[in-house]
Amino acid sequence: MTSILTVTLNPALDIFVPVNQFGNGTDIKVVAGGKGVNVSRALNKFVLLQKLFKRLQVCATGLTGGISGDNLKCLLDFEKIKHDFFCINGSTRENLTFFDSSGSSTRIIEPGPFINQEEWCSFLKHYSCLVKNFSWSIISGRIANGLDNKVCTKLINIAHQNKCLCFLDTSGLPLIEGLKARPEFIKPNHEEAQEVLGYSISSYPRIKKAVLEFSRMGAGNVFISRGLDGVIAFNGADIFEITAQIKLKPINDVGCGDSFVGGFIGAYSTGISFLESLRLGVAFGMANMKERVPGGVDIEFVKRIVKKVKIRKLI
Repeated sequence: MTSILTVTLNPALDIFVPVNQFGNGTDIKVVAGGKGVNVSRALNKFVLLQKLFKRLQVCATGLTGGISGDNLKCLLDFEKIKHDFFCINGSTRENLTFFDSSGSSTRIIEPGPFINQEEWCSFLKHYSCLVKNFSWSIISGRIANGLDNKVCTKLINIAHQNKCLCFLDTSGLPLIEGLKARPEFIKPNHEEAQEVLGYSISSYPRIKKAVLEFSRMGAGNVFISRGLDGVIAFNGADIFEITAQIKLKPINDVGCGDSFVGGFIGAYSTGISFLESLRLGVAFGMANMKERVPGGVDIEFVKRIVKKVKIRKLI
């Protein structure tokens, strides 16, 4: 059995408020959120797509606290997303997203609770016990307040000590530090990659320079997500551009990268080839754009568009 652990150090309750119909009868949606949680949701959809109910185990972990943390876990239970979070003294953050029928949205994002050193050391013990039972650890999102930039490095090292492969999806200094632990995969988005490298990667020569630099910094495989323009992928030897040849009016750009990660890792970890896993991952990312809930992809839509995802070798 393949087993995947998702790690979200700063999860959230995501609250979606439609502004066009605000007033009587407004349907306000509340879901468990945070990048790793979104990946878990997408992975659950992958299990449904491939009918892998007994072959793929998924569990979400991280740091939660307060009433909002309890609500987050209840929402995960409702979605049948397995979880094993560590409880902290602070309260899990709540994010507000206001959206209209045109697809425009405005987000209000709370910083989240402060994590003290005692809580972090206790979580590391919790994680160390958990990761022994998993073949993959997907570490996603921003680090929590109070933690230093080397936390992802520690998590990757613990995973590797337990023969667990790692996918790192973060940004800034935590990404730079995390690369020192040599994660098997990374996935910054286009803007995050440029921020870390300090130069534009809008041309193909710059793309080649970027993925090779990330590789030298420690990444085994490099993915750079680009929204509607798909994904650039480097497997240590070749560079590919993966795009979906469809017309789509996005209503949501939050969680597209997380859905890509869920679709890709779900496929790749269960024996599907690297390139076909990329094709499915991009289909998942595109499907996310037409759903309000991050990671909540429509598997019927994925089935329709996956053959329209094209892979082109760049170099």
